[in-house]
Amino acid sequence: MRYAELALALALAAALLAAGPARALPASTTDLWDVSQGTVVTGSTPIHFSSDARQMFGAVITRIESANTVFGDFEAAGSLDFIEWRTAAPVTLRSFNLSAVHDAAPLRNRYYRGMDRFSLFAFDGTDFAEIFSISFSGDLYDPLAANHPCKCQFVLEANVAAVTSDRFRAEFVQTGPPSDASGVRIHELDGYGTFFGNQPIPGTQVPEPSSLALFGLAVVALARGRSGSRRPRAFMPAGRRGSP
Repeated sequence: MRYAELALALALAAALLAAGPARALPASTTDLWDVSQGTVVTGSTPIHFSSDARQMFGAVITRIESANTVFGDFEAAGSLDFIEWRTAAPVTLRSFNLSAVHDAAPLRNRYYRGMDRFSLFAFDGTDFAEIFSISFSGDLYDPLAANHPCKCQFVLEANVAAVTSDRFRAEFVQTGPPSDASGVRIHELDGYGTFFGNQPIPGTQVPEPSSLALFGLAVVALARGRSGSRRPRAFMPAGRRGSP
């Protein structure tokens, strides 16, 4: 193991001890986008050496960020990261689940591996068409600590207007200024062919996250056990991280 990797592993271990046991995030190993269903990543912006692009779709590949996908560091605030993937055959998407984790409070906040905006797209035969978008405000994902005392975990379940495609894209806008821990961290991104029963079934209009009313209808933060063996992490690094 290289020195940078060892230092990062030790920092993450210290963070886990400091943060205490995390509640499990709802992640699936059998959803439409899971690698076990034949999904392949076809492109992305640079990924941090500690993780792998496929890990947000259920793969467990790297040793350090083994349950997450982390985008590259040292980019300017407001930089856009993206990932594109293809399913083995066209699927009809009706809902999705996003789990994200920034570095932990109180020493760190959304400026360390957090995002300002998430957008989801489906290929319509000509281009990627936006089917969902949401913006974030404040310094923490979870200021009321609904998911974990670290206030750093965000879980979004949302229905979308049913769309059939075999190509999808997600975009993440980085919050923090350039640093060795500025790249966005995503724990899981799952797609489903059924609607969530606790959410309204939308029409064709993309939700406007600036509207508090629509935000309240579209978002539910849940902390429940997942069916697989992977576990989410709560992070509060104690030292500098290696660069990609």
